[in-house]
Amino acid sequence: MIKQSVQVENIEADYIVQSAGSIALTGNSSLQGTKEKGINDYTRSYTVNYEDFSDTEYLFGGTSIKREASKELSIDCTLEIMEGTAKVFWISGSDEAITLIEATRTYSDTITFPAGGNYIGIECEDFTGNIELNIE
Repeated sequence: MIKQSVQVENIEADYIVQSAGSIALTGNSSLQGTKEKGINDYTRSYTVNYEDFSDTEYLFGGTSIKREASKELSIDCTLEIMEGTAKVFWISGSDEAITLIEATRTYSDTITFPAGGNYIGIECEDFTGNIELNIE
């Protein structure tokens, strides 16, 4: 009985942490583009054409303690910069953000997310261009 109670408490704690992590994501109504729903907040696709956009959008991720799906995610991104600057980044926990792509080109890689907060986003400054991002 005690073991079952601890398992339920762990599931509830993970749910609370996951819910808090979802709050950090840019809401669908605030996004500049279209985000297609995946099996969770870590996997989806995002397509957008920006016009003189300056801001940061947190597109995918969360704070799950124990993810049901694999911690390895495949990222495919095409970025086209016509004006300004843009970079797609990954931030994990309190570490500094890692730039995945910041020039007109394509990017493909597999990233292993550690437990805790992990987010994929885009930071733009006077950016006109487009992005297509797929994470599985």
